[in-house]
Amino acid sequence: MSKNCQQACAVPYRKEHNIVTFCLITSRSHNDWIFPKGNIDGAETPQETALKEAEEEAGLEGTIVTSLGTFSYEKRGLSLLVAAELMEVTVCKDRWLEKKYRKRCWVSFSEAENLIQRAEMKSILKKAIEHVNAINR
Repeated sequence: MSKNCQQACAVPYRKEHNIVTFCLITSRSHNDWIFPKGNIDGAETPQETALKEAEEEAGLEGTIVTSLGTFSYEKRGLSLLVAAELMEVTVCKDRWLEKKYRKRCWVSFSEAENLIQRAEMKSILKKAIEHVNAINR
């Protein structure tokens, strides 16, 4: 499914005291709230890229739980296909590579739905909460 993807996106979540929260970061260009994502380099898998981007852009470490499918979006006149990966966060660092360029927040599903402006990311968020709820039944 993700063979022709140019980018990968991590959808980071954690569960503490039976409360699920998602991590959002701001984009560097428009300050929109998004999930960490970036270009798949060389022989990297989408899962490897998603984990790398989560660490670089948000200071997160964890494991990929499942693939959430793909979405596409326009950037500088190009249509890019993105593999979305659900990531369970195990480490949230205080310092990370892109901290001075981005804000990071942990929010509930409903708060994330309100903060995320991009329709394709809202759709992935909905898939994520369905998977997380199924895992925790």
